[in-house]
Amino acid sequence: MSKDRSDEAHEILIKYHGEGENTVFVQAEFAEIQARVRHEIANSKRKWSELVKTPGNRKRVAIAACVGLFSQWSGNGLVS
Repeated sequence: MSKDRSDEAHEILIKYHGEGENTVFVQAEFAEIQARVRHEIANSKRKWSELVKTPGNRKRVAIAACVGLFSQWSGNGLVS
């Protein structure tokens, strides 16, 4: 959809999710996907520096990094 091929995407949704018919479910799903793609395109213009601009964001980044680091140090893997 982000490449202006929304007609093809709609046809695929009709084929696989609507069993060949343009149902209300397919229309709702298509609208949801379009909204999500628009939202992602709008947010892709943000810079990575926004992660550390404010004190709150710096704390969140530090917490996320510490959680990942400490979980690796503790040895609690998915298998173990």
